[in-house]
Amino acid sequence: MPIIKKANLKCPNKNCNSTIYREWNVGVIPKLLSVGSLYFKCRKCSSIIYVSVPLYMVSKFLEVMESDKSLIYIDGEWLPKIEEIDEEEIKIFMGMLQQNPTELLTALSQIEKIDLNNYEKE
Repeated sequence: MPIIKKANLKCPNKNCNSTIYREWNVGVIPKLLSVGSLYFKCRKCSSIIYVSVPLYMVSKFLEVMESDKSLIYIDGEWLPKIEEIDEEEIKIFMGMLQQNPTELLTALSQIEKIDLNNYEKE
């Protein structure tokens, strides 16, 4: 049985050439009874690449690949890590809520599509 020591994939796009991480795996599709294709999508240039490996080695192949340090696994999704909110930002946010909550909702409606006409005042 072959042993995989290192799997270092690079993006095939000549302009990108970034390292492909295990979290960028889209899925596995079997080709034959014993061979499958591992599909990866580059998060920088959106190129799709695949690697053909025996099906019994798919999990081993993914284990030896590098992990993306900028992603965190939450509720079944890989999300980018964000900085934690510090105490000063919490005080600013609480002040905005206490002084004028409609101003905060107006600011949030510019970021997200929130319909302020259907907002019920308490």
